[in-house]
Amino acid sequence: MNLQVNSISKEYIGHKVLDKISFFLGEKDFVGLIGENGSGKTTILKILAGLEKADTGSIQFLPK
Repeated sequence: MNLQVNSISKEYIGHKVLDKISFFLGEKDFVGLIGENGSGKTTILKILAGLEKADTGSIQFLPK
């Protein structure tokens, strides 16, 4: 299954953590998240896992 993320954004009390993030991951792709504290690494993973909702944008799981 492939993953398509389109323009997701997330803001907490006036602090924009994610701003229109878009990417595509293929079934056999590997990815690593690197960034400073507060840069949105955990937030994006929580959104992908369905534990939080993005303020804008969409996430699609696509067949092969």
